[in-house]
Amino acid sequence: MSKKAKISIALTAVMLMLVSVGTSLASAQELSDFESRRSDIYSSSQRAYTQYKKPIEAKVVDRRFVPREAMFMANQSMLSGTFFFEDAVEAGLPVVNDKDFFYMTSVEAYWYSRYNLSILLGKSRMGVHLVHGPYLTYKALKQKDEVFYNRDRAERELANREVLLGQVIPMYLARTGFPRRFEDASPIMLEFASGDPVLPRSVDTNDDFEGGNGQPDFEDSYLTLRWNANKIDKSIDIGGVGQTLLKQALWMEYFFTQNHDNGRLLGNDAEEGFRGAMLNLMSVSKMMMLKSALFYDGNKLTGINPVNYNPDEKLLYLPHRLGVRLIQPGDIPPRPEWFSVKDKSSQLFDQASMLWATSEYFYFSDPNVEDNWNNVFGEDTPYDGSIMEQQFATALSSGLSNVLLKNIEKMHWDEANGSFVSQWLPKTGQGSKVNLLDAGTAMLALANYSRHLEYDSALHAKAQRLLGAQADFLVDRLQNSDGSFPDGYDFSGQRALGQEKTLTSQGMAIQGLIHAYKELKNDKYLRAALKAYRFMNEKLWHAGVGIYRSSVGATESVYTPITFGAVYGAMRAVILQTKDMKEVERFKQLFVQAVNRSGIMLAEEVDTGEKDPTQVDGDGDGIPQFQYAKDGKRGVAAVFASKVLIKTPAEAAISTAAVGLLERD
Repeated sequence: MSKKAKISIALTAVMLMLVSVGTSLASAQELSDFESRRSDIYSSSQRAYTQYKKPIEAKVVDRRFVPREAMFMANQSMLSGTFFFEDAVEAGLPVVNDKDFFYMTSVEAYWYSRYNLSILLGKSRMGVHLVHGPYLTYKALKQKDEVFYNRDRAERELANREVLLGQVIPMYLARTGFPRRFEDASPIMLEFASGDPVLPRSVDTNDDFEGGNGQPDFEDSYLTLRWNANKIDKSIDIGGVGQTLLKQALWMEYFFTQNHDNGRLLGNDAEEGFRGAMLNLMSVSKMMMLKSALFYDGNKLTGINPVNYNPDEKLLYLPHRLGVRLIQPGDIPPRPEWFSVKDKSSQLFDQASMLWATSEYFYFSDPNVEDNWNNVFGEDTPYDGSIMEQQFATALSSGLSNVLLKNIEKMHWDEANGSFVSQWLPKTGQGSKVNLLDAGTAMLALANYSRHLEYDSALHAKAQRLLGAQADFLVDRLQNSDGSFPDGYDFSGQRALGQEKTLTSQGMAIQGLIHAYKELKNDKYLRAALKAYRFMNEKLWHAGVGIYRSSVGATESVYTPITFGAVYGAMRAVILQTKDMKEVERFKQLFVQAVNRSGIMLAEEVDTGEKDPTQVDGDGDGIPQFQYAKDGKRGVAAVFASKVLIKTPAEAAISTAAVGLLERD
């Protein structure tokens, strides 16, 4: 079933739920604009979560924002948020009237994920600006050619900025019905590696933008929301680029679920339509830049032709980290003068993140699947009502997906051992180790490719073969008798990696195996995943704090966004397979304790409960309002920190009956 159908099913359930909390079914059905929908659905009053709260000692040990990790968590937050609620309703779980589950998935997880994406791509200035992207260059040159052939030689060649501000954005505003654009927004094409989310300016909370409109100025102008440029690592991490592209694709799927204004305008409402249009422009520009200039041949960066690409003849790949020289050309954002290679290695996590992203974008843009998303793309843009040419969607995303799949096999598949390896180097080739985070991410990417790109039978079979072989390796060679998984394996030393078993490795193995089961229908993968999940509950769950330890026996548990993404992806997958309501309760407690009360979410905004602009934490959930999040005085962006520490002291052993889900035969 498509996500559009799932959302429609869930919307019916949400409407019924709204009736139970005092909103009429008729009014819910008539929601047509963002403000009404946000007030009735997304901005319910903060839930108290009293039954899930336990004493907790936690602190942020590194607040730096790292897209490679933060976007991984944001993706899993989205999938474990609104989409999870939809999937749970469709699966028949009795959650329709569960107000806590609804609020934490469809409000908090939804907005935490959206905060991270919108701040990175529109407010932080932490990346190469969209105005310098190849799509806008193409549009400018195309118009120059049309002018020449029409012999109207008095016209000059347009600059990218003129195309963006004078043509593309006005078209988006017209096709979505959004009445304005955000002042000082800075849409990003390629994201930088990391940045400090503490805001260097005082947040503008006045209400005098264009004479005042009843809301603080920072909602209309992003000037005071810029990040400190001197505290941004301006290298480009390909894993972060891939995870961000995946995030963009997932949000576009949601924003374009339906049209509004009686089907005339794009998007669920005007603002979501406009945001989706900008995300699409950023995504296409990113893929075009990667394809045209950022593949590495061992000596230089170059472009690639996906149609005839054969890695056995000439290998071209995306290196782990790029540098960029930026120049300041007048009054437009810094322009990339040239790119360089800072780290020549190929990392499996990077390649898999990109494959996961491009295959998801292909699903969003595939014209052969009948859905509302087809309205975004056309053959005669903009005259047919579309906002993006179909050729820049399907051919670009499918071509990159095929290249990435071939490269993953060529560089990272160890045929002799039947497993991926995490690293490949130009001079020495394949490494000798595989990490479960990397292998699990590769399995998710391969499953996504298998699910959405069936048009090339040979490549589809390749994706399924690699997915099944990696799953077999996990089950037959890596899983211990107690169900646990090590952190990975060293083939040269013939030994497992890591000492104590970690939460991240269990979570990634569980996700990978369940996705392999869903694609390949091999029951042993599901049995192995449930056995590992039982180990998680027996050996890692800390009943006193209401979270999983980060490793067996840890008295201080280190959580990163990767940890959160691993565990939430695993829990979501298990719950949807088993329909075990005990695990839904565990999911809710973990969300309250580990997300809301650990500090991983550095700040929040009005959409998740901060209604009083004068209060540091007006809703009392432990997450400060962003403009006061630094010592109650300075602003901090509402994004994920890169590391928190949670005390998980030793406690008495618990009985098997208390751990929830049992291994299933």
